Amino acid sequence: MIPAPAQGALALEIRENDSHMEEIISHIKDETTEIQVAAERGFLAGVNGSCHVPMGAYCEINDDKLILTGIYGDEEGKKLVVKSIEGSVKDSSKIGFDLAEEVLKEYNKL
Repeated sequence: MIPAPAQGALALEIRENDSHMEEIISHIKDETTEIQVAAERGFLAGVNGSCHVPMGAYCEINDDKLILTGIYGDEEGKKLVVKSIEGSVKDSSKIGFDLAEEVLKEYNKL
């Protein structure tokens, strides 16, 4: 099962330019999670996703390689595309958009 993008990720919002709070939360910041969320949310944005769109994304990281899997379908359950893409962790958001583009191309052919 491919979850919703960024499912289970927690985010903290702080005041702008609050260096004291930035220092406090820097100890719980997880760089891997940030990369995964950027890729998954890139896919979400690329397919113009919302809570009303049947879609999901899951990102894995192995060394410096990012593997993103996306799923996209219609509300009736008649059309469904599942696809994966690999790339560098440095391009996480772009990889999400690239996967969305590939998935939508395939979806529109169904």
